[in-house]
Amino acid sequence: MPAPMPTLHALLICDMVIREAGTNKHSAIGIFTDVHATHFPMVLNPLAVYASLGDALGVYDLSLEIHNLETGETVGRVSGLKLESSDKLAHHDFGVRMVNTVFPAPAKYEFLLLADGRRLGGKTLRIHRRPMPSVPPPWEARDRE
Repeated sequence: MPAPMPTLHALLICDMVIREAGTNKHSAIGIFTDVHATHFPMVLNPLAVYASLGDALGVYDLSLEIHNLETGETVGRVSGLKLESSDKLAHHDFGVRMVNTVFPAPAKYEFLLLADGRRLGGKTLRIHRRPMPSVPPPWEARDRE
């Protein structure tokens, strides 16, 4: 019989996830849902994802994927994550650090958490194009003084 699917209690996109050594408590630092950039492709660094799972019993292969919701393209993936639980009532919190993740264009992106290839849930990140700030030519700046 296959292991029951874990329940996703939280999925947050943030700058970093830290775990306090004495208590093992996790903190998501710099949580965000929108990013503004002037140039594309753009690299988002730092980038991390905090996840909290429950109802797990058994061993699971976890992966995190990033999909462009407008094109269907997969722009990032972290695999090789393992979750092992012998207590269905236990909570499992963890952070995934992603390095130099490239977003090719302004769009909506979904961070999708999978267990054994099955969808647990996702979180949307919107990346917007911000116009370059207009800088007046030097002669206009002098005329204002």
